[in-house]
Amino acid sequence: MRAMVPALTVPPSFVGIVPHPIRRVSASRGGRAFVVTGPEGRYSVLDGELRAAGGGSLGRAIDVGVLVPGSRALVFTSPDALVCADLHGRVRWTHEHRRWKAWEGGAVAVTEDGELLTVAPMRDGGPGVQRRDPSSGLTLDEAPVEAFAESGFHLLRTPEPTRFLIWAGAGQDGQQTFFVELDGGMRVREAEALGFDHGPPAVSEAGDEALVPTEGAILRTRFPSFEQTGLFSSDDADPFFVTEVAWLGEHALLHESEEGRLLLLDVRAMELVHELRIEGDGDDVWFIHGVPGRGVVVAHARAGEARTLTLLEPAFRGAS
Repeated sequence: MRAMVPALTVPPSFVGIVPHPIRRVSASRGGRAFVVTGPEGRYSVLDGELRAAGGGSLGRAIDVGVLVPGSRALVFTSPDALVCADLHGRVRWTHEHRRWKAWEGGAVAVTEDGELLTVAPMRDGGPGVQRRDPSSGLTLDEAPVEAFAESGFHLLRTPEPTRFLIWAGAGQDGQQTFFVELDGGMRVREAEALGFDHGPPAVSEAGDEALVPTEGAILRTRFPSFEQTGLFSSDDADPFFVTEVAWLGEHALLHESEEGRLLLLDVRAMELVHELRIEGDGDDVWFIHGVPGRGVVVAHARAGEARTLTLLEPAFRGAS
């Protein structure tokens, strides 16, 4: 679908280029640092202005990585282990697990009190969520995640420090979202109101709303009930395909993946207002990653390979 909305060109707040193809990006709370992973175990650490602050290679496949506050340590998920290393790739500890299948994948995040939260196979082989000691990787608490077989997982922060979301994608089998509550223990429950056909939810900075991409539509919902309050829907004859959505101030940024474009959604009216173009960049959009408190990181691809990141902040100065 080619959405007919006026173009708006905006300058990026910051631009960063990494020395390897980009696979995944994660941000520390508040967007003070970023971890960028790539193929063949390569990774880069960037500061809040997307300047190089470290990097290396683990010599094994990795998926997503996080920076552990106050320790100058990184923790990565890989197909068969969780791995902790310093900023330059020296391994501190490794915890091996059942190897994920081709379409599966784990997740890792850091809690408000500095513990690790991971999604990894349990001893029985099924997926579980774990609280871990970041200094050793040892499990402090664990609970099963009743997701579809062969799901890939994402851990999503919310403004409530003791609440995370797990998004589980199992391709044509469906997608699920789970709450992880960490106050007074650890509890996991499914967000049943969302059903089984949706992308990763994006929770507002105020913590009272969430936007949820589905096939051909974006749902505006109350959070944490996920009760629908609004809808943006494309033409049924020409469905709108959005893979990621991220809050950008009072608007939302949509990634239309089929054409590699960015679209700006007025959340109050649930209407598209602009096709967003980033000044000085002619490459396709590879993916977007919301960073609460900062804005949105955009990964740009040329000839099918992404190496450039830009950070868009809510206030567009000098937009044309």
